Amino acid sequence: CQEYISFCRVLSLSDKVEDWLTKAISTVQDSLRVVLSSAIKEFPALPREQWLKNFPAQMILVTSQINWSHDTYLAFRAVKSGYNKAAMQEMHQRQISRLSDLITMVQGDLEPNERTKIMNLITLETHGRDINAGFIDAGITDVQSFSWQSQLRYKWIKNDNLRPNAEPADEEAPKFEGNCHIEICDASFTYGHEYLGNMPRLVITPLTDRIYVTATQ
Repeated sequence: CQEYISFCRVLSLSDKVEDWLTKAISTVQDSLRVVLSSAIKEFPALPREQWLKNFPAQMILVTSQINWSHDTYLAFRAVKSGYNKAAMQEMHQRQISRLSDLITMVQGDLEPNERTKIMNLITLETHGRDINAGFIDAGITDVQSFSWQSQLRYKWIKNDNLRPNAEPADEEAPKFEGNCHIEICDASFTYGHEYLGNMPRLVITPLTDRIYVTATQ
């Protein structure tokens, strides 16, 4: 499916091919990072249907993962502290409601690009719903439990201006508001912002989760 994402700066056709390609990669990564920042900022402000239309699929999925990781962590904290013993169950019900809304949307008249985007989000959020249901069924209430630590947990860290692939004197670099980091077990790394497009994706199974753990240790 086709998507269009504007570069965050002008990329002139100059220099050696290998140097230009390096700059092109850096520009793509920076551009996606700028879009991700906007998607996160607009997530609580816009109606969900409008938000889904405003941003590319990859940034929609990453923002969803950041939101799921944050909300699940808060639910664990609320249960553990005794502030709200039903916090995980309440989050689970919200997940079911949001999935029902997405299913209703995908049953309507959508452009192919939008349909693929929403189908991918349904796949991802179904996995999150099933993970949280497993926490409830197993009575897991601790953020240090392996069942939670072994999940890919996305975080948006504000004021993180790290640019691993940038030139030190790159004056055209945008001023970033933060960066996405991923944690799983004892591994932690920065999200690469490599453009993946908007293609159908496979369902996420317990085997997929085990592969994530194995590949990152």
